[in-house]
Amino acid sequence: MTWPVLAMGPLTRVGGAWSRTAVHAEELGEQLHIPAFAEIDALFDACDAVAIAVTPAAQPELAIRAARAGKTLLLEKPLGLDVAAAR
Repeated sequence: MTWPVLAMGPLTRVGGAWSRTAVHAEELGEQLHIPAFAEIDALFDACDAVAIAVTPAAQPELAIRAARAGKTLLLEKPLGLDVAAAR
């Protein structure tokens, strides 16, 4: 997970959590004392940058949505399983 590193930055803070499984977002939110968002667009509205850590199959859609929302992205896993999928 990237959040410990992001939380240590002098100019950064972890502002919220979202997960495709709501219980996971709620658990992380409770652990970090941050909001858990039920909708990813609500998370995008509340932040400047997004760290995405999901399976390579799910990552492209979320990365594109975040980019279209104007967010800086940190993608923690491969964008695709091969070059064609990443394109």
